[in-house]
Amino acid sequence: MKKAFATITLFDKKDGGRRVAIPVTQFKCPLFFKDIKELSDHGYDCRMLVNEYGKEIKPGEAANNVPIIFLSSDEVFSYIKEGTEFDIWEMGVIGNGIIKSIS
Repeated sequence: MKKAFATITLFDKKDGGRRVAIPVTQFKCPLFFKDIKELSDHGYDCRMLVNEYGKEIKPGEAANNVPIIFLSSDEVFSYIKEGTEFDIWEMGVIGNGIIKSIS
């Protein structure tokens, strides 16, 4: 299964972020890609594999090398590459990220 690895930053609660940390599980949310016309129509459901990352991710914190898989993997992986930026959505933008590698 193809995975993207990203650096993600969660916004502080006061900046519109989550109230609590993302626990060590699979975190389900859509990502909205920036500057990719073909992916700009809507968000793409993903699973952030925080369980593989190994520790919770707190609001206001950055996390490096977080593995991400996509439900529409064929469509998404046709366009994203190292350096692709995205917003993390959970009833609003709660953070952002950048793809560091794909394997």
